[in-house]
Amino acid sequence: MPTVLAILGVKEPCTRSCGRVLREALKDGPAPGSIKTSRRVVRATAGAYRASVEISTAGEHHYIDSGARER
Repeated sequence: MPTVLAILGVKEPCTRSCGRVLREALKDGPAPGSIKTSRRVVRATAGAYRASVEISTAGEHHYIDSGARER
């Protein structure tokens, strides 16, 4: 929602909990190659259970892409 509001020129009424403007997706945003990106998988086990979470990072922002658990 913040990205759409920015495109429309509306000042965002929300706090950080509403998300952020995806400036890298906008025409006048930073060049794609200038944003450091990475992906990682975090794994944990507890008894018979295994869990994993795949996390992407773009600049200083982290996104959970997927998660899974197995028994």
